[in-house]
Amino acid sequence: MYKTLLVSLLLVSFELSSFGAEQKVDVCDISFLWPVPQTKLDAEKLISVSERQTQGGDSILPQQVFDQILKHADQVQLDDSGETIKIEFHDNRLKNIENWKIAAIRIDPSAPGCSSKIRIDQKFGSTAQIRLTLQPVIVDDNDAKAHDFTMHVVYSYVKNQERPFEADNIRFAEVIKNLLSIKKALASASIETTGAKLGVHPGFSSTTVDLTQLLREFLKKHLTEDRLTAVAFMGIKSGAEPWVFFATSRERETGKFMLVNAHPSLGGSSAQMLSFVTTNAVFPKPKNHQFGLSLGVATNELFSVVNLDKLLFPNATEMPLKDIKVRHAPDIVSNPNLSHFFTTDCVSCHTESSLRHSKLGGISTEFSYKLPDGVSGVEPGMLPTHLWNVRNFGWGFKAFRMNMVPTVTMRTANEAAESAEFINDVYLSSPE
Repeated sequence: MYKTLLVSLLLVSFELSSFGAEQKVDVCDISFLWPVPQTKLDAEKLISVSERQTQGGDSILPQQVFDQILKHADQVQLDDSGETIKIEFHDNRLKNIENWKIAAIRIDPSAPGCSSKIRIDQKFGSTAQIRLTLQPVIVDDNDAKAHDFTMHVVYSYVKNQERPFEADNIRFAEVIKNLLSIKKALASASIETTGAKLGVHPGFSSTTVDLTQLLREFLKKHLTEDRLTAVAFMGIKSGAEPWVFFATSRERETGKFMLVNAHPSLGGSSAQMLSFVTTNAVFPKPKNHQFGLSLGVATNELFSVVNLDKLLFPNATEMPLKDIKVRHAPDIVSNPNLSHFFTTDCVSCHTESSLRHSKLGGISTEFSYKLPDGVSGVEPGMLPTHLWNVRNFGWGFKAFRMNMVPTVTMRTANEAAESAEFINDVYLSSPE
């Protein structure tokens, strides 16, 4: 497989060489976060989920898929010590596809991770993806309000159906070529993305280039309904909390989006909850395994931690296990070389940044991800600082029931940096 991959990547690099050997991408070339809409006009300028922006003229998220996801959201429930928790749509307009907008777009060349440890040693291979963050925006009179519900929609570019996956490099090279053309268009308007830290995309401030329209055209060119492979969902119960997370994947035989019931970090549960009003803050408790079949870290202990220096593996004798403490969990979770979707629970991925701020004073440890040379990190003001903001890349509460703010977690920023490095090394390096 990997010999075939090398040959196809050489062909791809020749195709992209027309952009020049010096052309590279940075995080803001492959990640696009819109500002939070405040007015009716702001909302109208956003890309709606119902828009027919795929090659075949389908909606970005077809109505039948939207309905399947909302049906799951209505039915999923968790029993925490006798108390039933489920998602509640406190405003019926949240169930109207017309009110759901794209808050962010991310490009991932190698899910679930770019490192050779994940691609080769763990035999996942590479699944190239376009990932969309969708959130509902409700307009009353002239005011627009984003709500704390989210869909994470995944379009995949892959050749085969079983692990290790092989990215469809020829098709994904077209995605990268298009991204480079957007970078060039922004540069012509004096919007420089190289060196820009990850936050609200600087292109949305331009008065001469319509970045939203460029991204509409980008989606129209590259999205096809058959590439829509997974949708994750997060909703709330009472208008503020608890938060309930679940994931769905597309059945190959029926095309329906079914609950992922066998996530290894959730012990067979189809969903996970974060709550500050029930017995357990995190339920079910994580069964993460970043360091083997049964050894892993999660952020759940930080919600009630007394001793940050408590050893997580007190009986371990080998490195690094014997030195891992509670305080290390956020950096391990946010490090894409150590953690990924299949080894880490939902709540951990969505709380590592806010817990690092609120419990650890924002201090990083020796387990933090090291940025690649020439690739930018996160804009510090985008990091969530309050536990009521569980957004990874989108619009989240600044604090309890406060206004929404644009949000980027450290996990997301690290994944973006890793993705930029992979694209530069694998797709944009000049063939020798």
